[in-house]
Amino acid sequence: MDVNSKVLRCPCCGASIPLKGRECEYCGSPITICYQTPTNKIDPIKLKKYIISYEKIQLQFDGKNETLGISYLYLKQFAKAIDIFDKAICETPNNANLYLLKSIALLAGKTPFSTPLAVIKEIINNIQTAILLEDKAVYHYFLAHIKYDFYNRKFLRISPTCVEELQIAMALGLTKDDIECLEKHLQYKIIF
Repeated sequence: MDVNSKVLRCPCCGASIPLKGRECEYCGSPITICYQTPTNKIDPIKLKKYIISYEKIQLQFDGKNETLGISYLYLKQFAKAIDIFDKAICETPNNANLYLLKSIALLAGKTPFSTPLAVIKEIINNIQTAILLEDKAVYHYFLAHIKYDFYNRKFLRISPTCVEELQIAMALGLTKDDIECLEKHLQYKIIF
């Protein structure tokens, strides 16, 4: 049986959906949740349905672990989100957004200022990996946030500085949507 003929069930309404589908044709819910999915429209009950549905499925498909990781992230189950993002990174190491999402989970709902240095270093390594894979403005913006909130506020030096990272983000075309999407995942507003 080829991949295109396999079906799974919508996590929200239970309808049969094709494996390669993007959203359920019956209830309109996304099949998978990715970095760009507007998750503010998905309530915690639906997120729990995604988790229950996709943890039961032995079938592997694109976006399964990213969806699970984001669901755990929004439910503030950070340790589970980190484990799932690690699995997703092993399966698709070229997906740069997974490194950003794991970094957000490593913050565990806190600001960088209140995060231990060892975790900050891991976050910076993850984001640098994401930048090597795909040089996006939002990655530099997130690094600028980390460097400002942790290093600048504690009067520590780091190179490149938060200002230099912010300049790179702007040069790469940082948009308001980029900032809003990042803040949505962080679940707080970034202030410089």
